[in-house]
Amino acid sequence: LPAGRKIPGKHAQRTRGTDDEEQGLADIYMHDLAKAVPLHRYRTITLDGRGRVCEDGKQGVYEARLSVGAVAIRIARRCKRALCAGIEEVPVWLNLVVVRQTNKPRPGKKPLEWLLLTDLPVDTVEQIAEVVNLYGCRWRIEEFFRTVKDVLKVEESELDDAKSTARLLFFVTLKAMFLDRLRQAAGLRAGVPPTDAERKELVAGSKRVDEIERAAVHGKRVPRLSDRQRAIMALGHIAILGGWEARNGTHLGNEILLRGLRLFLHDVEQGRLAWLCADQGPKLRVPSRQENDVGG
Repeated sequence: LPAGRKIPGKHAQRTRGTDDEEQGLADIYMHDLAKAVPLHRYRTITLDGRGRVCEDGKQGVYEARLSVGAVAIRIARRCKRALCAGIEEVPVWLNLVVVRQTNKPRPGKKPLEWLLLTDLPVDTVEQIAEVVNLYGCRWRIEEFFRTVKDVLKVEESELDDAKSTARLLFFVTLKAMFLDRLRQAAGLRAGVPPTDAERKELVAGSKRVDEIERAAVHGKRVPRLSDRQRAIMALGHIAILGGWEARNGTHLGNEILLRGLRLFLHDVEQGRLAWLCADQGPKLRVPSRQENDVGG
């Protein structure tokens, strides 16, 4: 940060040495720096009672008005271990993006604030917004790791060698990717509850699966279905099998889908629902029963 800028907060600035001073740099604590970054209006989001983003404003409890800002910083930690080992410090230039809620939060809640580090350009508000959107997409990766640990209990496996663990993670990832691809084909966003229209589509799709399956058993012709129709029907059927209550505003979480996937794959293995899985192509390949058994 250019030296001379006023930064609020006690001990916000301290001297590092002549090199930084010659380059016009000042040492600043990250928390104090975030407070000093100029902000621009970004967007208004609707949150539910647990602080999650709602796509449908009717499901939300309150609105949060967000502003964004960015500043270039140089990260150069003086590590004692590196100094003792004679390793030269290599500074890294990054852009700090600040996202902060500007309106008053709900009683008992702290205002939203995200600090994001990136090497992408942040010269305009549009570029800053793109960085924030990319980090929003990255959150799906964090959800995957949470699912792997909390739902599939991978950390509780008794595998004690790297190859076996790698195979386990491969099959677990395959299951998660199948469900994610199915959700994408159905046109549903992850991490937010289905809208009322999407919820009705999923419930109707599950019922239609049962109807067509009964007709197929008696030799009747299966109607021609689009890829999205198949995806909606398969996802709805898996969700209902997993215990999804299909109430308005209820999430379609990975725990429910993975529980339903086991029953769905059992039906497929027994020769049922062949018409639903036919002609789906490699992108919607149904994992085998052996793959499903790995990792729960």
